Amino acid sequence: MLNSVNIATKLPVVIVSLCFLVGASISLFAFTQSRATLLEQAEDRLSLLMLERAAQLERWADGMEDDLIGYGSDPTVQEAVVAFTNTFRLLGEDPMTMLHQVYITDNPFGLGERDELVEPEASHPYHLQHGNLHPFFRNLKDTDGYYDVFLFNTDGDLIYSVYKEADFATNFLEGPYADSGLGRAYQAALALEPGTLAIEDFTPYAPSANAPAAFIATPVVGEWGDVIGVFAIQLPLDLMTTILSNEAGLMETGEIVAIGPMGRTRSGSRFADGPAMLSQLIDADRLARFADAEDIVLTNVRGYRGADVVTLSHSANVLDLGWRLVAEIDVAEVLGPTQRLRNVMIVIGAVGIGIAGLLGILFAASVTRPLTRLGYAMTKIADRAPDIDVADTNRGDEIGRIASTLVAFRDKLDETDRLERTRLQQHAEQERVVDRLNTALNSLAEGDLTQTINMTFAAEFEPLRNNYNRSLARLSSTVATMIINTKSIRDGSDVIAASSNDLLRRTENQAATLEETAAALDELTTSVKSAATGAKEVEAVVDVARRDATNSAPVVRDAVAAMGEIEASSAAISQITGVINDIAFQTNLLALNAGVEAARAGEAGRGFAVVASEVRALAQRSTDASRQIKELIDGSTAHVERGSQLVGEAGQTLTTIIDRISHISQLTAQIASSVEEQSNSLTEINVGVSVLDKVTQQNAAMVETATQNSQALNVSVAELSEAGGHFRINDTQSYESAA
Repeated sequence: MLNSVNIATKLPVVIVSLCFLVGASISLFAFTQSRATLLEQAEDRLSLLMLERAAQLERWADGMEDDLIGYGSDPTVQEAVVAFTNTFRLLGEDPMTMLHQVYITDNPFGLGERDELVEPEASHPYHLQHGNLHPFFRNLKDTDGYYDVFLFNTDGDLIYSVYKEADFATNFLEGPYADSGLGRAYQAALALEPGTLAIEDFTPYAPSANAPAAFIATPVVGEWGDVIGVFAIQLPLDLMTTILSNEAGLMETGEIVAIGPMGRTRSGSRFADGPAMLSQLIDADRLARFADAEDIVLTNVRGYRGADVVTLSHSANVLDLGWRLVAEIDVAEVLGPTQRLRNVMIVIGAVGIGIAGLLGILFAASVTRPLTRLGYAMTKIADRAPDIDVADTNRGDEIGRIASTLVAFRDKLDETDRLERTRLQQHAEQERVVDRLNTALNSLAEGDLTQTINMTFAAEFEPLRNNYNRSLARLSSTVATMIINTKSIRDGSDVIAASSNDLLRRTENQAATLEETAAALDELTTSVKSAATGAKEVEAVVDVARRDATNSAPVVRDAVAAMGEIEASSAAISQITGVINDIAFQTNLLALNAGVEAARAGEAGRGFAVVASEVRALAQRSTDASRQIKELIDGSTAHVERGSQLVGEAGQTLTTIIDRISHISQLTAQIASSVEEQSNSLTEINVGVSVLDKVTQQNAAMVETATQNSQALNVSVAELSEAGGHFRINDTQSYESAA
């Protein structure tokens, strides 16, 4: 498509396009870099501001903690707790109603100004103490910037506060505000060691119109070191907001707020439509990302006002409450300078492209005009116009070289015209030569070998005429010789064909015989292999029987040995039985003697005579039992001797069987080896016969091929003889085929 557009149009377009691409690339790079730089600067600025504000908050919190710990042992605070505790007890059974009546209901000052009432007109020791101590605590609140100051006794009663809200004079152990933030701070402080703090984070507090309130409490130590009460303060809301919302360095949309562990705000916003205290500023996903790092930067996230912002988060160690500072600024404000830079770049780019376009047009004209002149000259030269003058040959650039080349081309074209005229003359001479050669070749094609060329040619074509005449004479001689030899070739081929047919028949018979022999050898080889396999199996069975018999020999020997041991044991038992008989005999004698002695003793030995009679009876039974055991052992010994003899004979017989089985195994192995050798020999013979059969088949195929070739040769000789009959040679005699 671009090839159809002329250069005068393409050059300016290409130059302007290149300038546009370069300018756009540079502008895009500059825009991207400036954008990244501005975002980085905004992040650095917010980070420094956030660190500075975090340091201010931490210093303020640390100072407040130190002050509160000091108030826990301050003499004035100790005096106030003791004084208010004692006078509070003098107020009767319902001190809350009485104090609310005086300091809230009948207070001439409205809500938020009740601290202006120093000493009521009603006379009571509590009011007198209030008149003495209230200015001190109100000044302490104003000086330190607290929202309110509270004093508690150890019974849970709020015995003093500066602002006298609804919680004043209530009990924070059992009263309506025991579960509030102030109640939890009081209860925790009451259980702490002196010099420590109980801190409750911001939550809605009903007595302060449900406004967010945070409390810090510390035990008040008495003269003897015991806890006599609790001193507590309510943190101010506006002080932290003032510190964090300082507009210095935040530009127009920048903002820094404090958030708690659950992502709810702990400070106010510098904007009227900003998030209120305890509102959910950070979603769960971003809060989880903040929790993974002490410091984190996020770019192009959606802010609470709906715009894309750059947001930073930094952990702040304020009262050990796990707060974080979150800083945000709109991306649009940060990148405002890049918009101006973009507009400037667009203007500069447009001017640059315009200048580049003008320069491109001028440059294109300096190139296209000489090219137009060259094109005109080329057209005239192509039309063979005489005396064409080619311009711009004196230029040193590519156009000058093209012009010089065109001049050389013009000169060569003139030389080509001259050579063409010469070529036409030569062509006429070539046509005359070709015409005569055509006539002679036509005669040659008709088989006439007598037509020679006698006309004289030009000098360059004369060798062609001479070569033709010599070739014609040689061809005539060759054809004559071919016709004479054709008959001899045909007669020889007939003899070869007859011999080949006879050889083919004999080869086919031999191949059939070899095929039958090979089949018989295959069957014999299969039978021998089967016999070899059976011999091997017999050898294996005999070998297993020999091993089993051999393994049985030790068993027989062990049986003979065991029989010998049994025989020896039987002999030993017989000896023991003899000993038992002797013992029984001696016992019988002793019993007899005892009976005689008992008879001599008369009536006194009667009992002993009975015992001797029983012993003699036992001895007699032992003798009978021993005799029976001996008879059994004698019989067992005889059987054992007979068994030992039979086992010995079985061992000898087994040895003879092992020897004969070993001999059979050797003979079987020899038979198997011989059969295997015969099988291998028959296999080799079978392979040889197969090879011989294959060779015979190949020979038969070769003989058949030779026969076919001989027949084809006869056909070719006949055709050659017929073809030779068409030639007429120098003696004008036409030779016919010798068929």
